[in-house]
Amino acid sequence: QMAGFAWDLFFMQSTDGGMTWSKAPIRLATLPQTDPGAHDVAFEARGSHLYVAWDIGPKLPSEIFLNRSTDFGRTWLTREVQVTKREP
Repeated sequence: QMAGFAWDLFFMQSTDGGMTWSKAPIRLATLPQTDPGAHDVAFEARGSHLYVAWDIGPKLPSEIFLNRSTDFGRTWLTREVQVTKREP
């Protein structure tokens, strides 16, 4: 890990097949992310519900986070949910 290294995860939306995109990206990872990046980002859409999950690493066991939208990506949870946590 590099000193001072941090990253973010954002969502942008297109409703016309990628010709245009939402003006402002929405930050999905609100907690300080200091591991060297997100690994295995997964996206799932079910009707109007969108889910994004990511694994931070490289330490094992993984720490998995989730954020979700119930309105086609217009709004998201104010904070991501930590699904798994590393034990010290």
